[in-house]
Amino acid sequence: MLPVIKWIYGALHQTIDEALIASLERAIPRELVQEVINKVDEWSSEEFKRVAQDAIRRQPILLAFIASAIASLPEDLRDQAFLSAIVMIRIFDKHYGPNQAQIEQSNIDHFINRNSRFILDMMKGNLKRNSGDVVQPVILQFVADTVLESLTDDVSKAEGLELLLTFKTAVDVLDHACSANNKPGQYAFAAR
Repeated sequence: MLPVIKWIYGALHQTIDEALIASLERAIPRELVQEVINKVDEWSSEEFKRVAQDAIRRQPILLAFIASAIASLPEDLRDQAFLSAIVMIRIFDKHYGPNQAQIEQSNIDHFINRNSRFILDMMKGNLKRNSGDVVQPVILQFVADTVLESLTDDVSKAEGLELLLTFKTAVDVLDHACSANNKPGQYAFAAR
């Protein structure tokens, strides 16, 4: 893992604690994230293809954004990143229900600008959290564990930062789109 990504990865892990998760009213519970991950481990290639096609149909702009960001990565990392994106969407579907509004480019633009500033501040050592900086800590931890931890020396610092920015933005736009229009499903209330 690249040193700057390793440092940001460590900073993200430091901000992801149970007290933070409990304080975030709309944070998706760790149990639900783990439940979805366990189901994904059981998917056949046909099931993955079906779920991926459904996600592409429902969130084409978001997945095009992610696909363009991961296109130049080594194949194994690109595959892992795409799988993580599909799992991320599936987690939000499980929590809020599958009938979410499509994410628009303007939402991506807003959050990519916000997250660019957030990451630059982190790199400068400014770890002061602002409201909304980490809204889905368990999902960010999942991304850090599955994608960022897989970075190798074949990936440049710029590509690693772009990957971090892409997935942080994807989490934020999904959170914004889902939480603005819906209340969490009964599972989320039971977990609180």
